[in-house]
Formats: sequence, C-alpha cells, structure tokens
Amino acid sequence: MPGISSDHVLSPSLLEHLSLLPLSDTNQEDFFMVTGNNDTEHEHLTVLTWNVAANAIMKTERRKLTGKKKQVDLRIFLGLPLDLILEIFGHLHPIDIYHIAQTSKSLRNVVLARNSASLWKTCFSRHPEVPSCPPGMSAPRWATLLFGPVICDYCGKYGALLDFTLRQHLCSTCLGRFCVSKVPESDVALYEPDDIVWRLVPATLRYVGHHYWRTFPYNQLALHGRYMRKDLRVMTQKLKELQEDIAKNKSGSKAAFEAFTESTEEQHAATCKEWAVEIFHSVEDEHEDLISSFQDRITARLIGLGHDPDDISSVDLMKDLDFDGPRKSLRLTRRCA
Repeated sequence: MPGISSDHVLSPSLLEHLSLLPLSDTNQEDFFMVTGNNDTEHEHLTVLTWNVAANAIMKTERRKLTGKKKQVDLRIFLGLPLDLILEIFGHLHPIDIYHIAQTSKSLRNVVLARNSASLWKTCFSRHPEVPSCPPGMSAPRWATLLFGPVICDYCGKYGALLDFTLRQHLCSTCLGRFCVSKVPESDVALYEPDDIVWRLVPATLRYVGHHYWRTFPYNQLALHGRYMRKDLRVMTQKLKELQEDIAKNKSGSKAAFEAFTESTEEQHAATCKEWAVEIFHSVEDEHEDLISSFQDRITARLIGLGHDPDDISSVDLMKDLDFDGPRKSLRLTRRCA
C-alpha cells in the first residue's frame, strides 16, 4: 500500500472532512473542563489518586499477616450475636472497620449503628498511632476523612489530601479559590489584622492540595495562615449575635462570649499533621530507595552486556521512565536487555 505524504494528510480537502467529525474542535482546555483534571504541573494522575496514609497503613498490616490466611468470608459473622460481632471487630484496625462498612449493606448497618460507637472508640484506642477522633465529629466520619478517597470536596478533582485543620479535602485550585490570607498580597483584606474573628476560625498553612510538606510553628499562622471565606462569614455572624446580646445587657451574655472565644481555639490538628507528614515522607523515602536500587540494577545489567561504564554514567537512565505507577513498574526483566 503506498504511503501517504504529510502534504496529503494536511491538504485542505482532508481538513475540511475532519472538521465534520464529532468533537473535532475540542482542545486541551475542553478536556480539563470535562474531566476536572487541570493539574498540568503534576501529570502523574495515578499517584495523585492515592490516599498515601491509607496505603501505608494497609501495607504495614499486610506484613503482619505474612504466612497467615487472609481471606475470610465476613458473612459468617452475621449469624453471631451483635455483642460478639462487636467484640471480634474491636480487635481490628480502624481502617478495617472503614472497609467493612463498604462491603455490604448488612455489615454497614452493623458498624454504623448508633450502639456501635464503642466499637470505633475501641479500635482507635488500640491503635494510638492513628489520630483519634476530634471532638464534635463522629468516628465513622473521621475514618472516612483519614482513609477515604483523596477527592476534592468542592470540584471532585483527585489529588486533594485531607487538610487536618479545615477537616476537608481541598485541591490546590480550591485552596486558592475558597481560602483567604489575613494580609493578602493582591487583594483587599476582609478584616483588620487584629480583628478577633481571625482567632476564632481554623487556619491552614497549606498552599497545595496534593502534598504534605512539613509542619510549621503556630506563630507562623499570623504570616502565612489561610482561612476559609465561609468560616469567616459564619463566625462574623455568630460574633454579631453575641455582641448584640451584650449590648442588650442580657444575663450571662458576657460569660457566654468569653466561653465561646476560648472553646473555639484549634488544638487537635497539630498531632494529625505530624502523623500525616511522617507517613508521607516515609513513603517518599521508600520510593526514592526503590528508584535508586532500580538504577543500580540497570547499570549492572548494561555493564554485563558490555557497555562502557563512562558511557552509562553520561546518560540519564531515569529520564524517560515513569516510576509513579504501581510497584510492578520497578521490576527489571530479561526483556529489558
């Protein structure tokens, strides 16, 4: 069959016919709009869909079960008395209870029932390395935040790690869209820097949604903290109501105001941040070690095939290889030769 020249492919007649095809006028921007994936700086979507902490925990738990039977039909528990079911499940990791809630409607009803609150409390207490449930939040909801999909709560984009201060999943775009700084660089401040409202809403030091960098001292919030606009609006209205009660000399209004301002201080997030950062960087270090080991094996293979070590060292062996996929992508097979 004769080849087709580039001139023929790009001829006006063919371009005219191509324009009749469906979606022929779509571009990259249209793709971003439909899929929600507009992260051009980080193209490895596979990695960005991982819940790093959940994967690290499951990996650790699997190692503990090496040599043991792992497959169990959970339906056998449904015939047992509820108290016995809860006693057995109480020996599991909180992430296991979260996964059980996803298996079937019957098991979901068991672990999410109101009288199963003690089950979650027991599981978290037996695994103190996992951040405990904060006040004012149910344990199942907290487990979902810790172990569930890393999907932005606002736009649905993947790669939105949990913000422990805001207790929400936010991608980088939505962090910039819905958060505001106390002293913005290019916008008018919503309130005066010394306004009490800044002290009464949670502030985050994160600027990207796909990565945990490091923890910051609390005094850095004054310079770099970011606040949810809706939190500020809600708190402003609440303060207005309390101050109106004080102005009307309502009984106990001043005491209520002082108790309210003291009780809303953020205390729980610091431990959670340290836990997440430690896991995140531990996974990164392990990944770097795997890449380094793989590079050493490639070098040894090439030298064994007769290549000069100086030639090998002058080439970036990792440049065109994608290591952000599954672990199996780091296997070196005979076909690589």
